[in-house]
Amino acid sequence: VRIPIRIDADRIDADKLYLLPMKIIKSTPCPISANADSVVLIKLKMVNAFSGTYTMTGKETPVNEDGTLDHAAEMSINITRTLTATSKNTVRMFERTSDEESSGLGDNGIVLTVGSDGKSVTVSPCDKLQVVEGSGKGSFKVVEETNGTRNRSFNIEYDYINANGKRMRVNVTLDSSE
Repeated sequence: VRIPIRIDADRIDADKLYLLPMKIIKSTPCPISANADSVVLIKLKMVNAFSGTYTMTGKETPVNEDGTLDHAAEMSINITRTLTATSKNTVRMFERTSDEESSGLGDNGIVLTVGSDGKSVTVSPCDKLQVVEGSGKGSFKVVEETNGTRNRSFNIEYDYINANGKRMRVNVTLDSSE
């Protein structure tokens, strides 16, 4: 079951394991045995309004020296991504070419920060990924469907320098339904 607990997220590392010990002192209708341990350990998971599993679709296009796009060398993107909360309005994820392993996050992670308007998004590197400064932008929206589902969607675009030193433009949509 989900239990909302407020914590100081600035002091929490989203990639570390935290356990919260809780002692059961009363239970209805089942009594607590005097001989049994009534302490449970609860694993904490950072979530916010933007975290979760998303399907990433779009394209990655090489950028020529003159700033034009090389559409002939364009690559399609269709992959599942996990967006992990790092603060109230920020999530981080692996960029499209990387496996989702925490050991590679520093070199391959991007951060999506949703603005105070709840719609505008900025894209920045987690650590070492060479996102071209000022290139990361996007939007976020939520659509409530009549059948009770809620669709969340990021549309983002950013340029980065790949391992071969080539500037690439990523233009993708991240969709999640719940």
